[in-house]
Amino acid sequence: MSGVVHILKHWPCGGGMEAVARRHLERGEALYAFGGKGMFLCGYIEEGENPPGSVHIGRAAPDRRVAGVAREACATWSGEQWRTGVFYNGYGLGWGVTPDAEARRVLYLHSDYPGFNRWVRALAPHVDGVLCCNAALREKVLRAVDRLGAGRVFVLPLPVDFAEEPPIEPPPSGGPVVIGYSGRVQVAQKRLDRLEPFLAALGDAGVDFRFEILGDGDALPDLRRHFADDPRVIFHGHCSGGDYRAILLNWKYLFFCSDYEGLPVSLLEGVAAGAVPVYPDFHGGADWSARLDPALLYPVGDMRAAAEVVRRVETTWGPAPWALFRKRARALLAEHTRNNYFASFDAAMEAVAALPPRPRRRPSPWLRFTSLWLAHRFEARRRGA
Repeated sequence: MSGVVHILKHWPCGGGMEAVARRHLERGEALYAFGGKGMFLCGYIEEGENPPGSVHIGRAAPDRRVAGVAREACATWSGEQWRTGVFYNGYGLGWGVTPDAEARRVLYLHSDYPGFNRWVRALAPHVDGVLCCNAALREKVLRAVDRLGAGRVFVLPLPVDFAEEPPIEPPPSGGPVVIGYSGRVQVAQKRLDRLEPFLAALGDAGVDFRFEILGDGDALPDLRRHFADDPRVIFHGHCSGGDYRAILLNWKYLFFCSDYEGLPVSLLEGVAAGAVPVYPDFHGGADWSARLDPALLYPVGDMRAAAEVVRRVETTWGPAPWALFRKRARALLAEHTRNNYFASFDAAMEAVAALPPRPRRRPSPWLRFTSLWLAHRFEARRRGA
Protein backbone atom coordinates (compact mmCIF):
# COMPACT_ATOMS: atom_id res chain seq x y z
CA MET A 1 0.00 0.00 0.00
CA SER A 2 1.43 3.37 -1.04
CA GLY A 3 2.43 5.76 1.72
CA VAL A 4 2.93 3.10 4.42
CA VAL A 5 6.24 2.55 6.18
CA HIS A 6 6.82 -0.37 8.56
CA ILE A 7 9.01 0.52 11.56
CA LEU A 8 10.88 -2.17 13.51
CA LYS A 9 13.58 -2.32 16.13
CA HIS A 10 16.04 -4.24 13.93
CA TRP A 11 16.22 -6.19 10.69
CA PRO A 12 16.20 -9.08 10.14
CA CYS A 13 14.08 -9.57 13.24
CA GLY A 14 13.36 -13.31 12.95
CA GLY A 15 10.28 -15.36 13.62
CA GLY A 16 6.73 -14.73 12.48
CA MET A 17 7.10 -10.95 12.66
CA GLU A 18 9.82 -11.03 10.01
CA ALA A 19 7.75 -13.40 7.85
CA VAL A 20 4.84 -10.95 7.91
CA ALA A 21 7.04 -7.91 7.26
CA ARG A 22 8.57 -9.65 4.24
CA ARG A 23 5.11 -10.04 2.74
CA HIS A 24 4.78 -6.26 2.83
CA LEU A 25 8.20 -5.80 1.25
CA GLU A 26 7.20 -8.13 -1.56
CA ARG A 27 4.38 -5.83 -2.56
CA GLY A 28 6.47 -2.69 -2.51
CA GLU A 29 6.05 -1.19 0.95
CA ALA A 30 8.98 0.37 2.76
CA LEU A 31 10.54 -0.75 6.01
CA TYR A 32 12.71 1.20 8.45
CA ALA A 33 14.72 -0.51 11.18
CA PHE A 34 16.99 1.09 13.76
CA GLY A 35 19.53 -1.70 13.82
CA GLY A 36 20.70 -4.61 11.73
CA LYS A 37 23.09 -5.60 8.99
CA GLY A 38 23.56 -2.37 7.07
CA MET A 39 21.39 -0.82 4.37
CA PHE A 40 20.11 -3.18 1.71
CA LEU A 41 17.27 -3.84 -0.70
CA CYS A 42 15.04 -6.84 -0.29
CA GLY A 43 12.37 -8.48 -2.39
CA TYR A 44 11.75 -10.49 -5.51
CA ILE A 45 13.66 -8.86 -8.38
CA GLU A 46 12.64 -9.58 -11.94
CA GLU A 47 15.07 -8.71 -14.72
CA GLY A 48 14.79 -5.08 -15.67
CA GLU A 49 12.69 -4.15 -12.62
CA ASN A 50 13.45 -2.46 -9.34
CA PRO A 51 13.01 -4.35 -6.06
CA PRO A 52 9.36 -4.09 -4.99
CA GLY A 53 10.24 -3.29 -1.39
CA SER A 54 13.15 -1.61 0.32
CA VAL A 55 14.66 -1.71 3.77
CA HIS A 56 16.67 1.03 5.37
CA ILE A 57 18.65 0.40 8.53
CA GLY A 58 20.23 3.22 10.45
CA ARG A 59 20.95 4.66 13.85
CA ALA A 60 19.03 7.66 15.13
CA ALA A 61 20.89 10.20 17.22
CA PRO A 62 19.31 10.75 20.68
CA ASP A 63 18.02 14.20 19.71
CA ARG A 64 16.22 13.01 16.54
CA ARG A 65 12.72 11.67 16.82
CA VAL A 66 11.93 8.22 15.44
CA ALA A 67 9.04 9.23 13.19
CA GLY A 68 11.03 12.05 11.64
CA VAL A 69 14.01 9.80 10.93
CA ALA A 70 11.84 7.15 9.30
CA ARG A 71 9.97 9.77 7.26
CA GLU A 72 13.23 11.27 6.02
CA ALA A 73 14.63 7.88 5.04
CA CYS A 74 11.48 6.73 3.23
CA ALA A 75 11.14 10.00 1.34
CA THR A 76 14.72 9.53 0.12
CA TRP A 77 13.95 6.16 -1.47
CA SER A 78 10.40 6.65 -2.67
CA GLY A 79 10.14 10.35 -3.43
CA GLU A 80 6.98 10.60 -1.35
CA GLN A 81 6.07 11.34 2.24
CA TRP A 82 4.63 8.44 4.17
CA ARG A 83 1.12 8.89 5.44
CA THR A 84 0.97 5.94 7.88
CA GLY A 85 3.68 4.57 10.14
CA VAL A 86 3.12 0.99 11.32
CA PHE A 87 5.12 0.45 14.52
CA TYR A 88 5.77 -3.25 15.19
CA ASN A 89 5.19 -4.03 18.87
CA GLY A 90 5.33 -0.29 19.49
CA TYR A 91 9.05 0.23 19.06
CA GLY A 92 9.64 4.00 18.91
CA LEU A 93 6.09 5.01 19.76
CA GLY A 94 6.01 7.55 22.55
CA TRP A 95 9.68 8.43 22.02
CA GLY A 96 9.00 10.64 19.01
CA VAL A 97 6.29 12.82 17.52
CA THR A 98 5.15 12.61 13.90
CA PRO A 99 6.05 15.98 12.31
CA ASP A 100 3.02 15.95 10.01
CA ALA A 101 -0.14 16.29 12.07
CA GLU A 102 -2.10 14.42 9.39
CA ALA A 103 0.16 11.37 9.30
CA ARG A 104 -1.23 8.36 11.14
CA ARG A 105 0.58 6.15 13.63
CA VAL A 106 -0.53 2.53 14.00
CA LEU A 107 0.60 0.07 16.67
CA TYR A 108 1.01 -3.47 15.27
CA LEU A 109 0.78 -6.01 18.09
CA HIS A 110 2.52 -9.31 17.39
CA SER A 111 2.78 -10.38 21.02
CA ASP A 112 1.11 -10.34 24.39
CA TYR A 113 3.10 -9.33 27.50
CA PRO A 114 2.78 -9.85 31.27
CA GLY A 115 2.40 -6.09 31.82
CA PHE A 116 0.27 -5.61 28.72
CA ASN A 117 -2.42 -3.35 30.20
CA ARG A 118 -0.03 -0.83 31.74
CA TRP A 119 2.15 -0.79 28.64
CA VAL A 120 -0.63 -0.32 26.10
CA ARG A 121 -2.24 2.43 28.17
CA ALA A 122 1.04 4.34 28.05
CA LEU A 123 1.22 3.97 24.25
CA ALA A 124 -2.44 4.74 23.55
CA PRO A 125 -2.08 8.55 23.50
CA HIS A 126 0.42 8.23 20.65
CA VAL A 127 -1.59 6.02 18.27
CA ASP A 128 -4.42 6.42 15.77
CA GLY A 129 -5.08 2.70 15.36
CA VAL A 130 -4.06 -0.74 16.57
CA LEU A 131 -3.55 -3.94 14.55
CA CYS A 132 -3.75 -7.22 16.50
CA CYS A 133 -2.60 -10.68 15.45
CA ASN A 134 -5.55 -12.37 17.18
CA ALA A 135 -8.99 -11.62 18.56
CA ALA A 136 -7.93 -12.09 22.20
CA LEU A 137 -5.40 -9.25 21.92
CA ARG A 138 -8.03 -6.98 20.40
CA GLU A 139 -10.31 -7.61 23.38
CA LYS A 140 -7.43 -6.87 25.77
CA VAL A 141 -6.72 -3.57 24.01
CA LEU A 142 -10.36 -2.50 24.15
CA ARG A 143 -10.65 -3.39 27.83
CA ALA A 144 -7.40 -1.62 28.72
CA VAL A 145 -8.00 1.53 26.62
CA ASP A 146 -11.73 1.87 25.94
CA ARG A 147 -11.33 5.48 24.77
CA LEU A 148 -9.63 4.24 21.60
CA GLY A 149 -12.94 2.90 20.33
CA ALA A 150 -13.65 -0.37 18.53
CA GLY A 151 -13.41 1.35 15.13
CA ARG A 152 -9.67 1.88 15.60
CA VAL A 153 -8.68 -1.65 16.71
CA PHE A 154 -8.45 -4.45 14.13
CA VAL A 155 -7.63 -8.16 13.89
CA LEU A 156 -5.47 -9.35 10.97
CA PRO A 157 -5.39 -13.03 9.86
CA LEU A 158 -1.63 -13.62 9.73
CA PRO A 159 -0.70 -15.22 6.39
CA VAL A 160 0.87 -18.64 5.94
CA ASP A 161 2.07 -19.96 2.61
CA PHE A 162 0.53 -23.42 2.72
CA ALA A 163 -2.60 -22.77 4.76
CA GLU A 164 -4.87 -24.03 1.97
CA GLU A 165 -3.74 -27.64 2.04
CA PRO A 166 -3.59 -29.26 5.50
CA PRO A 167 -3.77 -33.07 5.38
CA ILE A 168 -7.17 -34.74 5.57
CA GLU A 169 -6.22 -38.26 6.66
CA PRO A 170 -5.21 -38.98 10.29
CA PRO A 171 -1.53 -39.84 10.86
CA PRO A 172 -0.51 -43.50 10.75
CA SER A 173 -0.36 -45.38 14.04
CA GLY A 174 2.57 -47.34 15.42
CA GLY A 175 6.02 -46.32 16.62
CA PRO A 176 6.90 -43.34 18.80
CA VAL A 177 4.74 -40.24 18.37
CA VAL A 178 6.75 -37.32 17.02
CA ILE A 179 6.35 -34.07 18.97
CA GLY A 180 8.04 -30.90 17.77
CA TYR A 181 8.93 -27.40 18.87
CA SER A 182 9.45 -24.67 16.27
CA GLY A 183 10.63 -21.18 17.17
CA ARG A 184 13.30 -19.28 19.04
CA VAL A 185 15.29 -21.61 21.27
CA GLN A 186 15.45 -19.53 24.43
CA VAL A 187 14.37 -19.47 28.04
CA ALA A 188 13.03 -15.90 28.19
CA GLN A 189 9.35 -16.02 27.13
CA LYS A 190 9.68 -19.38 25.29
CA ARG A 191 10.61 -21.17 28.54
CA LEU A 192 12.41 -24.15 27.06
CA ASP A 193 13.71 -24.84 30.54
CA ARG A 194 10.31 -26.57 30.89
CA LEU A 195 11.21 -29.14 28.25
CA GLU A 196 12.81 -31.63 30.68
CA PRO A 197 9.77 -31.81 33.02
CA PHE A 198 7.48 -32.12 30.00
CA LEU A 199 9.41 -35.09 28.63
CA ALA A 200 9.49 -36.65 32.09
CA ALA A 201 5.71 -36.24 32.35
CA LEU A 202 5.28 -37.91 28.95
CA GLY A 203 7.29 -40.88 30.21
CA ASP A 204 5.20 -41.06 33.39
CA ALA A 205 2.05 -41.03 31.24
CA GLY A 206 3.34 -43.98 29.22
CA VAL A 207 3.74 -42.07 25.95
CA ASP A 208 6.35 -43.46 23.55
CA PHE A 209 7.74 -40.32 21.92
CA ARG A 210 10.46 -38.62 19.92
CA PHE A 211 10.93 -34.87 20.45
CA GLU A 212 12.37 -32.62 17.73
CA ILE A 213 13.55 -29.01 18.10
CA LEU A 214 13.49 -26.80 15.03
CA GLY A 215 15.12 -23.38 15.43
CA ASP A 216 18.04 -21.52 16.91
CA GLY A 217 18.68 -19.34 19.94
CA ASP A 218 20.84 -18.70 22.96
CA ALA A 219 19.53 -21.73 24.88
CA LEU A 220 20.43 -24.18 22.11
CA PRO A 221 23.99 -25.06 23.31
CA ASP A 222 22.81 -25.85 26.84
CA LEU A 223 19.92 -27.96 25.56
CA ARG A 224 22.23 -29.89 23.24
CA ARG A 225 24.55 -30.67 26.14
CA HIS A 226 21.71 -31.57 28.48
CA PHE A 227 20.07 -34.03 26.06
CA ALA A 228 23.28 -35.29 24.41
CA ASP A 229 22.72 -38.81 25.76
CA ASP A 230 18.97 -38.96 25.05
CA PRO A 231 18.34 -40.43 21.56
CA ARG A 232 14.69 -39.40 21.78
CA VAL A 233 15.61 -35.68 21.46
CA ILE A 234 16.68 -34.43 18.03
CA PHE A 235 17.96 -30.96 17.09
CA HIS A 236 17.42 -29.71 13.53
CA GLY A 237 18.77 -26.18 14.00
CA HIS A 238 17.45 -23.46 11.72
CA CYS A 239 15.74 -24.68 8.53
CA SER A 240 13.71 -22.97 5.85
CA GLY A 241 11.85 -23.67 2.63
CA GLY A 242 11.33 -27.29 1.66
CA ASP A 243 13.48 -28.63 4.50
CA TYR A 244 11.35 -26.78 7.05
CA ARG A 245 8.13 -28.01 5.48
CA ALA A 246 9.36 -31.64 5.37
CA ILE A 247 10.16 -31.61 9.11
CA LEU A 248 6.75 -30.19 10.04
CA LEU A 249 4.97 -32.82 7.92
CA ASN A 250 6.58 -35.52 10.09
CA TRP A 251 5.20 -34.13 13.37
CA LYS A 252 2.06 -35.41 15.03
CA TYR A 253 2.08 -32.77 17.79
CA LEU A 254 3.34 -29.20 18.01
CA PHE A 255 4.37 -28.16 21.53
CA PHE A 256 4.54 -24.69 23.11
CA CYS A 257 5.59 -23.94 26.68
CA SER A 258 5.84 -20.13 26.58
CA ASP A 259 4.85 -17.70 29.30
CA TYR A 260 2.98 -15.57 26.74
CA GLU A 261 2.39 -15.37 22.98
CA GLY A 262 0.48 -13.39 20.40
CA LEU A 263 -0.27 -15.81 17.58
CA PRO A 264 2.88 -17.68 16.52
CA VAL A 265 3.15 -18.14 12.76
CA SER A 266 4.85 -21.45 13.60
CA LEU A 267 1.56 -22.54 15.21
CA LEU A 268 -0.34 -21.83 11.99
CA GLU A 269 2.33 -23.55 9.88
CA GLY A 270 2.43 -26.60 12.14
CA VAL A 271 -1.35 -27.04 12.04
CA ALA A 272 -1.25 -26.49 8.26
CA ALA A 273 1.19 -29.40 8.08
CA GLY A 274 -1.17 -31.59 10.10
CA ALA A 275 0.20 -31.34 13.67
CA VAL A 276 -2.03 -31.17 16.74
CA PRO A 277 -1.11 -28.13 18.88
CA VAL A 278 -0.38 -28.60 22.58
CA TYR A 279 -0.77 -24.98 23.57
CA PRO A 280 -0.91 -22.95 26.82
CA ASP A 281 -4.24 -21.36 27.72
CA PHE A 282 -3.08 -17.73 27.70
CA HIS A 283 -6.50 -16.07 27.36
CA GLY A 284 -9.06 -18.16 29.20
CA GLY A 285 -10.05 -20.35 26.28
CA ALA A 286 -9.99 -17.54 23.71
CA ASP A 287 -6.78 -18.52 21.90
CA TRP A 288 -6.77 -19.46 18.22
CA SER A 289 -6.12 -23.15 18.87
CA ALA A 290 -9.20 -23.35 21.12
CA ARG A 291 -11.26 -23.07 17.93
CA LEU A 292 -9.77 -26.42 16.91
CA ASP A 293 -10.54 -28.09 20.24
CA PRO A 294 -10.57 -26.38 23.68
CA ALA A 295 -9.25 -29.60 25.23
CA LEU A 296 -5.91 -29.03 23.45
CA LEU A 297 -5.19 -26.08 25.78
CA TYR A 298 -3.42 -26.58 29.10
CA PRO A 299 -2.70 -24.22 32.05
CA VAL A 300 0.39 -22.09 31.47
CA GLY A 301 3.48 -23.74 32.93
CA ASP A 302 1.76 -27.04 33.87
CA MET A 303 3.87 -29.67 32.10
CA ARG A 304 1.91 -32.61 33.49
CA ALA A 305 -1.26 -31.14 32.02
CA ALA A 306 0.55 -30.65 28.69
CA ALA A 307 1.61 -34.30 28.68
CA GLU A 308 -1.95 -35.29 29.53
CA VAL A 309 -3.15 -33.55 26.33
CA VAL A 310 -0.90 -35.88 24.32
CA ARG A 311 -1.92 -38.97 26.29
CA ARG A 312 -5.62 -38.16 25.92
CA VAL A 313 -5.42 -37.68 22.15
CA GLU A 314 -3.38 -40.87 21.78
CA THR A 315 -5.83 -42.98 23.78
CA THR A 316 -9.23 -41.46 22.94
CA TRP A 317 -9.13 -40.03 19.42
CA GLY A 318 -10.53 -42.40 16.86
CA PRO A 319 -11.39 -41.67 13.21
CA ALA A 320 -14.28 -39.31 14.04
CA PRO A 321 -12.32 -36.91 16.33
CA TRP A 322 -9.44 -36.86 13.87
CA ALA A 323 -11.79 -36.08 10.99
CA LEU A 324 -13.38 -33.24 13.00
CA PHE A 325 -9.96 -31.82 13.88
CA ARG A 326 -8.86 -31.87 10.23
CA LYS A 327 -12.12 -30.27 9.09
CA ARG A 328 -11.79 -27.44 11.62
CA ALA A 329 -8.12 -26.95 10.75
CA ARG A 330 -8.88 -26.59 7.05
CA ALA A 331 -11.67 -24.09 7.76
CA LEU A 332 -9.56 -21.96 10.12
CA LEU A 333 -6.47 -21.95 7.95
CA ALA A 334 -8.48 -20.94 4.90
CA GLU A 335 -8.79 -17.52 6.59
CA HIS A 336 -5.00 -17.10 6.72
CA THR A 337 -4.21 -16.59 3.04
CA ARG A 338 -2.18 -13.67 1.69
CA ASN A 339 -5.26 -12.30 -0.06
CA ASN A 340 -7.31 -12.30 3.14
CA TYR A 341 -4.45 -10.81 5.11
CA PHE A 342 -3.85 -7.92 2.74
CA ALA A 343 -7.57 -7.26 2.28
CA SER A 344 -7.84 -6.92 6.08
CA PHE A 345 -4.68 -4.81 6.32
CA ASP A 346 -5.74 -2.42 3.56
CA ALA A 347 -9.22 -2.06 5.02
CA ALA A 348 -7.71 -1.22 8.42
CA MET A 349 -5.38 1.38 6.88
CA GLU A 350 -8.27 2.98 5.01
CA ALA A 351 -10.44 3.03 8.13
CA VAL A 352 -7.69 4.71 10.18
CA ALA A 353 -7.05 7.25 7.41
CA ALA A 354 -10.77 8.08 7.21
CA LEU A 355 -10.94 8.87 10.93
CA PRO A 356 -9.55 12.15 12.26
CA PRO A 357 -6.09 11.89 13.82
CA ARG A 358 -6.24 11.55 17.56
CA PRO A 359 -4.96 14.45 19.67
CA ARG A 360 -1.18 14.29 19.91
CA ARG A 361 0.55 14.08 23.25
CA ARG A 362 4.11 15.30 23.20
CA PRO A 363 6.66 12.97 24.80
CA SER A 364 7.94 13.65 28.29
CA PRO A 365 10.70 16.30 28.41
CA TRP A 366 13.21 13.78 29.76
CA LEU A 367 13.04 11.93 26.42
CA ARG A 368 14.96 14.81 24.81
CA PHE A 369 17.99 13.54 26.68
CA THR A 370 17.27 9.82 26.34
CA SER A 371 18.32 7.54 23.51
CA LEU A 372 15.73 5.37 21.83
CA TRP A 373 17.55 2.31 23.15
CA LEU A 374 17.23 3.49 26.77
CA ALA A 375 13.61 4.52 26.28
CA HIS A 376 12.92 1.04 24.92
CA ARG A 377 14.48 -0.54 28.01
CA PHE A 378 12.05 1.42 30.20
CA GLU A 379 9.18 0.24 28.01
CA ALA A 380 10.37 -3.37 28.19
CA ARG A 381 10.33 -3.14 31.95
CA ARG A 382 6.82 -1.67 31.88
CA ARG A 383 5.44 -4.49 29.74
CA GLY A 384 7.28 -7.16 31.75
CA ALA A 385 9.28 -8.52 28.82
